[in-house]
Amino acid sequence: MLVVGIGLVDFLVSLISPEHYADGPDPAAKWLIVELVIGTVLVMAGGYVTVSIARRSYRRHALALGILTSGLALFSLAFYHGRQPAWFQLVMAVVAIPAALIGATPKTRN
Repeated sequence: MLVVGIGLVDFLVSLISPEHYADGPDPAAKWLIVELVIGTVLVMAGGYVTVSIARRSYRRHALALGILTSGLALFSLAFYHGRQPAWFQLVMAVVAIPAALIGATPKTRN
């Protein structure tokens, strides 16, 4: 869900403002922030969906999603080294676990 959402955002931003979303070491910070916000919302939605599917151990499942997302962000940091600012993936790696747990909150309260 996160990959599709970010891919869609990338596509839409490239259509709306291609000159501000250069594929290089210095993409426009405002679009990276938009991607971070949307990515965070998608991880929260993923947390909600994850615990909706889970039959038990809701928080553990949400935590697993957050850890997986953080790991993917760190992998992306290494993969896109030099093509994206390091802060972009580091912020996503830090935010992913709390975002997944926040998304799981409505289900874990029941």
